[in-house]
Amino acid sequence: RAQYHVRQICVVLNLQPLTRPEVFANAYNGSFDATGELIDPAVQALVREQMAALQEWTLRLRLPLPAAPAEAAAPLRVAA
Repeated sequence: RAQYHVRQICVVLNLQPLTRPEVFANAYNGSFDATGELIDPAVQALVREQMAALQEWTLRLRLPLPAAPAEAAAPLRVAA
């Protein structure tokens, strides 16, 4: 599956993808309606779990931004 190949690429690039929970939805087993809306309750629950995990992962990886140097806070002066 392409998803696993993307994970291999992430390892080489030192990226930190969200690996759990995995969500697999089969387009041919009734998971989606004719308009493309996800209608399978089990898959909807997995997507909710993944979004919660993504939120937690994002907060865990968030680093505090470094303080701006004092000169950066001064307004720019344009020569006339």
